[in-house]
Amino acid sequence: MQTKFSATNQAVLEDFLNLGLPCDSNAVSELWSRHYWSLEGARGVFAVTNQQLEKKVPGNQNFGRSGFLRCWLSNTRLLLIQNANQPREFRYSSPIFCDTNFVSFCEAFDAERSLGDHKEGFEEAIRFLIPISSAASAFPYLIENAENPNKDRVRATLRSFAAFKLTSLESFNSTNKFSHQSESYSSDQIADGCLTAMEDESFKVIHQRMKQHFLMARIVLLKCALIVFKRQALTLEKRFFALLEFLHEEIGRLPQFESLAAYRFFDMDVGTSFFQRIQRNSRSLDRTLTAMSWDLAHWRSALDMLLMGSNRKEEPAFPLPHFLSFDQPFVELIDGMLLDGIVYKTNPVQYMQIPNGSLIQAVSELYSDACNKFYQTESCENRAVRACVGNQFTDQLVSLESALALELVSEQSRNT
Repeated sequence: MQTKFSATNQAVLEDFLNLGLPCDSNAVSELWSRHYWSLEGARGVFAVTNQQLEKKVPGNQNFGRSGFLRCWLSNTRLLLIQNANQPREFRYSSPIFCDTNFVSFCEAFDAERSLGDHKEGFEEAIRFLIPISSAASAFPYLIENAENPNKDRVRATLRSFAAFKLTSLESFNSTNKFSHQSESYSSDQIADGCLTAMEDESFKVIHQRMKQHFLMARIVLLKCALIVFKRQALTLEKRFFALLEFLHEEIGRLPQFESLAAYRFFDMDVGTSFFQRIQRNSRSLDRTLTAMSWDLAHWRSALDMLLMGSNRKEEPAFPLPHFLSFDQPFVELIDGMLLDGIVYKTNPVQYMQIPNGSLIQAVSELYSDACNKFYQTESCENRAVRACVGNQFTDQLVSLESALALELVSEQSRNT
């Protein structure tokens, strides 16, 4: 699965970014036709203004004061588009990726332990999700705990999440408990099946790629923290340039999502509480950065999984991603980074995220001559030659992450 865009794909992405989404569906169709051959085999989902294209999806929901469901598209008026010669049906799905907090809450609830302030929100979320529980996925938990040595703990958590999915709304309303048995399956069978799948070579390949997303996110957050703590650049523009220069030279990639997240970090006027956790004198800074990195990685990882699924004939061709979280600061970040479109490509296999227009407009103001040089053809070709792939890329990220982590510890010690 490729993540590096060719010059042709970069041009397609820029044209969609410049389209001014959400807009009338005709404008999207015209631009898609203009890039017909570049989008051969691709499927697109775009936020538009046409009322008749409103889709029935779970959408954005708040549960109590602590639970949040978010659709990653900026609205639910959505154009589904592919080239006319493609045989796939125009069916869509609304997969819901559940964060590790929710999955862990399932185990605590099932064991009748207190959820504290999360009790109201959790039970509201359960009642909303039960009718559509087949769409709920514990994939973020599986990825984050793939190397957890406490297999009994992992199994117990997966068993409770499976019980949630086996429970009917009628049963939950009458007992306020999960059901561990259906006509066909038990929660034990499902949990054991998950553990077996996690040992399979195909899962390990997927986990390696997801770990790359985690390492990339952690590297970006570490570098952002160092840029701010060392006061090497005092303006938003200079900080963003310093990050792009680092990514260009050290990794040979400019990851779109992580770069946009970094912009939100550097933009102190926004005051996103997600990044306010990064404090120079925090004794738990490393753990905080690890948790935040997993949050960012799950966004990329979910899109990877949807891309793979969208290519299977038995799966709906147009997945509309949702994320369920009990981490309010992360949800605040998501709310500012919703997508106006997603293009699932097949040749090469990759996806294009089309960020919300207001965010792109804000970031584009930073692209002075200095920042623009990293997106010129010469710079793109230079990165394409240098960029590592596969195990070599993982090794590169591990080495770089380790060096930055040590540098951050040194910087913290210098100021204590």
